[in-house]
Amino acid sequence: MDPKVFSELQIANNRLESNFSNYSKKLVGRNKKWDQFDKQYPGFLNKPTLIKLNVGGYKFLVNEALLYSENNNFKKVVSEGVQTENNEVFIDRPGRNFQFILDYLRTGEIKTEVLTMDRKIEIIEECSLYGVININYILN
Repeated sequence: MDPKVFSELQIANNRLESNFSNYSKKLVGRNKKWDQFDKQYPGFLNKPTLIKLNVGGYKFLVNEALLYSENNNFKKVVSEGVQTENNEVFIDRPGRNFQFILDYLRTGEIKTEVLTMDRKIEIIEECSLYGVININYILN
């Protein structure tokens, strides 16, 4: 074989091996991230379990993994809620602020510019019941 062609083939082979090695490392890194995510949020990537909530007359359909994703009291609150004939869990609390709590669990943020100070206080009080304590820093 011509030495020049052989050298070009070696260079191409080295590039392919390097690209393959880099790609393999990326895949291993991604798999580690997925494994960490799955440990932190077990079952989240599977078909979601939805919970029908009726909070003071306001109705919500919530992914169980979202509701239980933080270290909070939602499992206790849901388990103590009353099961209705519509297969909802009724929570006997004012429901007008519950959407803000769900938004916080989803995004880690709340659009505070639309809230009055009284409304912020109401949300903080509800959050203390549900054990969502990090929201206080956003609303204060």
